[in-house]
Amino acid sequence: MPMIREPATLPLIVLAGLGAGWLLVRLYNHLPESWLQDYGFRAADPDWTPARRIRSKIGTAGVMLLTAAGFMVAALSGGLTLRTLLMALVFCVLVLVAIPDALNKIIPDQAVIALALLGAMGAALDLFEGRGIRDTAVDRIGGAVVAAGTLFLVGFIASLLTKREAMGMGDVKLLFACGLLTGLRLVPLLFFATFVSAAFLAVPMLIRQRKRDASDSVTEAQDVPDPAEQGEDQTSPAEPDESGQAPLGPFIAAACFLCLVAGNAVTDLLFQGLL
Repeated sequence: MPMIREPATLPLIVLAGLGAGWLLVRLYNHLPESWLQDYGFRAADPDWTPARRIRSKIGTAGVMLLTAAGFMVAALSGGLTLRTLLMALVFCVLVLVAIPDALNKIIPDQAVIALALLGAMGAALDLFEGRGIRDTAVDRIGGAVVAAGTLFLVGFIASLLTKREAMGMGDVKLLFACGLLTGLRLVPLLFFATFVSAAFLAVPMLIRQRKRDASDSVTEAQDVPDPAEQGEDQTSPAEPDESGQAPLGPFIAAACFLCLVAGNAVTDLLFQGLL
């Protein structure tokens, strides 16, 4: 793993990461409302809910520390090179993907487009470093198509089985951009890291949701309203709350960054003999 030769540069990298995190929070808080809403959003509609923003000092400090850590990891893994600078830019955009999805379950198309453009810059850097055009195209474009196509197929099959939408297209588009960044060889690690990390959060959430549903069922059984007293104002039971569903975007973003900083080493460790 390449290391930085001058330890004195490490504090500068941390400061750059802290500053970038502060700017990212300001940028996110000033994103157009339409970027953080579902398709078809109109500000003139009376019943839309404003997107959640980062207003607290704790939230701002958390993003700043996260970005500083990302910059440090990128620098330690690649040294001070053009590719490391590109990796730092990718990390910033990944943060702008993770935050809206975590807070509003929305992945802005603009952030995905920015990631795709950075993937194209990575391909150009490959060519600059002497890699062949054919190898670069197969690796980058193949990674994008396989990553997005696999998730789309999984979501399609899950939707058929569950009779409901199982995968958002925002995740599919995000994986297309991430596959363009990581390349074809790292797509298995991209999926593995995404779903393993998501499972650690999803399992406790499912357990908590089941306990909450059981508690609500007991409460409703003990206090059933008389339909005769409700008259015509009686409404059907509310749809199940889907707030317990964890967004996948932050996990895809984290897995993508893992692939970029240590993908080859981790792939050799996990999938040795298979790839």
